[in-house]
Amino acid sequence: MAVAHRVYAEALLQASKENDVLAPVREEFDAFAAALAGSDALRGFLRNPQVETETKLAALDDLPEPDYDTGRRDGTGSAGLWRAIGSL
Repeated sequence: MAVAHRVYAEALLQASKENDVLAPVREEFDAFAAALAGSDALRGFLRNPQVETETKLAALDDLPEPDYDTGRRDGTGSAGLWRAIGSL
C-alpha cells in the first residue's frame, strides 16, 4: 500500500473508531470492493482520469445504500463515506 493510501486508511479507521461506526464502515467498504470486483465498467469509470471527481461522486450518490440490518439496499445515496475520505 502506498504511503498516501495508508495515511488515508489510518485516518478513516481512527475516525470510524472514534465515532463508533467501524462495523458499518467495514460493511460499506466490503460492499464497494465487491461491486468493483464484479464490474469492469465501474472500475473503468472510476479509474478514468477524464471523468471529474464530482461526476464520480454523483454516480456513487446514485448507488443504493445497504440496509445493514437486512442486507437489502434501500435506494438512498452511499457516497457520504467517499466524500468524507476525499475531505481528509
